[in-house]
Amino acid sequence: MFQSIFVSSIGFMFAVKDTIIIQSLTTSSRKMRDNTVRFIEKPIDTPDFLLTIAELLTEGTVQISEPLGERKFYQGYRERLESKLRQKNTQIARTERLLTTLPPEQRPAFEALLHQCEGERGEIQEELNQIYQILDEFKRKRSHN
Repeated sequence: MFQSIFVSSIGFMFAVKDTIIIQSLTTSSRKMRDNTVRFIEKPIDTPDFLLTIAELLTEGTVQISEPLGERKFYQGYRERLESKLRQKNTQIARTERLLTTLPPEQRPAFEALLHQCEGERGEIQEELNQIYQILDEFKRKRSHN
């Protein structure tokens, strides 16, 4: 689920999970990924966010480059998810090590954090598995041609 707000001369801004997507208004019928101007990972500090908006406003008309092909788009998305999964695994390992050194009264909060991180890791892995399937389908189609 995402939220959107209108941003005058830029276009629309969408918040999807942990990413803010700024989309250009210069094209009408393209898919969202084809006219995305900027991806911004959340959380972002307000000053940094406003600076990004100011940069986009001063750039003037946004030139939309040739859209990525679907295969390249999914390969890039796969790389991003693999990076997020590595980061999440590092966070889980660090929290597990920390749990062994904490006094008993502090453990419940860190156990809850660990449980939340493990759930997030599962979501990332599930999404990554879907991307692997999509990319495998591209390979199968290419090998049949």
